Amino acid sequence: MAESNSPVLIKGPKGTQKELVASAIHGASVGEDENEQPFESIDCANSASDEIVDRLIGSDKCGGGLVKDAARGTVLVENVDQLPIELQPDLGSPMRKAKDEARFLFTTAADLDGAVADESFDESLFYRISTQSIDCPSLEKRLEDIPLFAESVLQGLGKESVQISEAARRLLQSYGWPGNFTEFRQVIENAAADCSDDTIEEADLPDCIRETNQWSSLADHLEAASREYKARILNACQGDSKKAAKILDCKPSELS
Repeated sequence: MAESNSPVLIKGPKGTQKELVASAIHGASVGEDENEQPFESIDCANSASDEIVDRLIGSDKCGGGLVKDAARGTVLVENVDQLPIELQPDLGSPMRKAKDEARFLFTTAADLDGAVADESFDESLFYRISTQSIDCPSLEKRLEDIPLFAESVLQGLGKESVQISEAARRLLQSYGWPGNFTEFRQVIENAAADCSDDTIEEADLPDCIRETNQWSSLADHLEAASREYKARILNACQGDSKKAAKILDCKPSELS
């Protein structure tokens, strides 16, 4: 992928560090010349719609703007789904003209396939930018890797000596992380600053994480109590699942 000059669509929920993936692609593409090759970016979510195209391709729409500034480098268009649909076709021509000069990378947290289907995203632009794609999964789908991610954050802070207790690790791995890696990094940074004896404990984690664990524990207890109650009713019915299911107002299959 790094050797190609084709556009790349980087997909994933907010906070999944898509911009770091884009930076890594740029670095791998230009190799040792990374510091000499430009890396220009624009965030469609934080730019006025009437300025986006001008900034990207110049007011004459003939390949100026960031496309010209990023000659022999990379143009990153963040949150491309936020580019107004009436402006989306304007990207086609300059992308074709610049394909041998600047590489385009795009990020989105939206379902562009669905957006194309309901005609809220230009189909031709979608196929042009998604010839190659990378999925950045949410942190919730990579909970087993949390110790490694925490170690990486701590190394970046110069706090390699800080450890995470087993109880704190279980809490971190039971949380849903709606803010993904952005939230995770902030939590680890704050915990590392607040902890004593170079060990992050449960008390060093924010309330939202500790409370999630409490509710999870309660849910586990309720589920266990429900299983035990069903088992008792089934036993009282001498194993007759249909009779027990009628008493419990559930399906017999739920008692197996």
